[in-house]
Amino acid sequence: MQSQIVADVAASTVDTVSLDSANVRVAIANGIARFDTLAVGLPQGIIEAKGTFGLAPGHTGTLSYHI
Repeated sequence: MQSQIVADVAASTVDTVSLDSANVRVAIANGIARFDTLAVGLPQGIIEAKGTFGLAPGHTGTLSYHI
């Protein structure tokens, strides 16, 4: 499976969580998701992440994040 996901979200509410913004750029291939951009702006601060994440058995990655 191969996929590319791009999302730019403006102010929104998900359940009880308010989002100021969200930006996601991820490519999925060969059992690994590669996050080029993951940034979520909340009223309380920003969550950012980059790196890779294994999606299938035997696939690993390194995902770094900052809250």
